[in-house]
Amino acid sequence: VPAELAELLAMPEDMFSQLGIVQQATASQNALALSNDEAFGGLAVNYYRLKSQLNLDGFIKALAAIPITNNWQSQVRDNYMLEIEQTLSHMAYVALTQSQPLAQLLNPANDLLSRWAELTAEIEQLGLKDFAVFAVAMALLGEIAKRVG
Repeated sequence: VPAELAELLAMPEDMFSQLGIVQQATASQNALALSNDEAFGGLAVNYYRLKSQLNLDGFIKALAAIPITNNWQSQVRDNYMLEIEQTLSHMAYVALTQSQPLAQLLNPANDLLSRWAELTAEIEQLGLKDFAVFAVAMALLGEIAKRVG
């Protein structure tokens, strides 16, 4: 694994993300006949670029900041976190298999991306801590992923 990538993946806040990248890279390496560096490097670069482009760091921090008052809320939050990681891994894989820039990959979802940007900005600016808002956001993220492939 290239040193730059190893350093990026070694960040503790991204430990959960690494598992998805490793699983997806292993599948990609076998399915696409890629070298180890091509599979891991390509997926990781796509993953983190998508995460940045979709402002998911702020979204994830806001989701993690919701006060939990019962076991069900904890399960919902954990499931949302897992869904975010799986969605990112899937879109990173699609980008790798189609060998196209992320902007082009996201073109079919441009209308949804505008709404996503507005929604995530609202969540951050207003400090929203309501699971209903995140349910709407997660549905929107799922629609974006469907359009991407």
